[in-house]
Amino acid sequence: MDKKLITKHRELYEDMLFNDVIPFWMKHSPDREHGGYLHMIGRDGSHYGTDKFAWPHGREVWVFSALCDEVEKRDEWLDMAKLGWDFIVKHFINDEGRVWWSVDREGKPLSIPRRIFSETFVIMAAVRYARVTGDQQAADIARSMFKKVLELIDTPAAGSQKGIPGARDMITMAIPMIMMNVTREMMLLEGETPELLAYSDQCIETFLTKHVHPERKLAFENVAPDGSLMLDQPEGRHLIPGHAIEGAWFIMQEGMARNDQSLIDKACDLTLWELDFGWDKEFGGITYFMDSEGGAAMPLESDMKLWWCHNEALIALIHSLYLKGGKEFDDWYRIVHEYTFGLFPDKEHGEWFGYFHRDGRLALPFKASTWKCCFHLPRHLLVGWNLLKKIENGE
Repeated sequence: MDKKLITKHRELYEDMLFNDVIPFWMKHSPDREHGGYLHMIGRDGSHYGTDKFAWPHGREVWVFSALCDEVEKRDEWLDMAKLGWDFIVKHFINDEGRVWWSVDREGKPLSIPRRIFSETFVIMAAVRYARVTGDQQAADIARSMFKKVLELIDTPAAGSQKGIPGARDMITMAIPMIMMNVTREMMLLEGETPELLAYSDQCIETFLTKHVHPERKLAFENVAPDGSLMLDQPEGRHLIPGHAIEGAWFIMQEGMARNDQSLIDKACDLTLWELDFGWDKEFGGITYFMDSEGGAAMPLESDMKLWWCHNEALIALIHSLYLKGGKEFDDWYRIVHEYTFGLFPDKEHGEWFGYFHRDGRLALPFKASTWKCCFHLPRHLLVGWNLLKKIENGE
């Protein structure tokens, strides 16, 4: 990539992260009255609800702790991290050591845990918060909850809320994918222990040998336990290109940490495959859900364009440029960057819109909800900014 363009984009990421996105969350998210964060935020920062959710809390604590860990320990960032972490400890972690899915504004539990993902984001938050504060309780929570999640993964409840055990054996890509990321975060706390490396190996193997099918150049969300395809059912044909690409850059990180070029190559190939298949040739952008056989994907929002898929694709492409380079990655980076930065940023009120119709019409104007929160976008900008600096400096 042209050096001037690298510098331009590095400056763009820096400005958007530190002068737009992070200030938006610092202004509109904190609940100074009851603690924690508010996450039903309208376009202009107004609040349309006050219930609180585990995923956004864990993710936002991770973001502000990661900023302290990777940029500098600013008092205002530490304050934001502490606000969310204290609320998690007081209200989200229940007597069984699991995490409520949602609570009301004051912290009263409203709904039970949803699979294992509430716990995984609390683990990530606990690790980074412990690193930047030295909080021993946070470190202990990370360790105990990681152990509990490993136990839960072996139960039917980990993979499905509704499936009857044994009725249709199927494994989901979401679990090995998120656990690659969580295990790498745990290594920041514990070091690259044999146990953590072995579990990471298991996740990578499951992802690459069961869900990724090179003969199809696709990653399938749901497969039989032995990795065979289940194409007679919509679940078995289900694809989420943005999800697969997110998993790809997790594997790139593992390849970097282990100096394993074969992992990097496989992850870079997967990124290209998913973009080739998932890119909307008519309107541009990454299609949200797809059917592997070209049929209609079942979820009603399938053809929408979501912010996070594009955040993850740009992280993967910047990693690919840093680790391998080459015209294919350069071309795709330019295409995805132009589409993403041309559509999602809200130039009037700051931060990004999250949901567009296939043709680029805005579908939902809010800035935060149960799902859209302070995570994919700031993580994209932080990771991308750090990598673009390395490319710019020839590191």
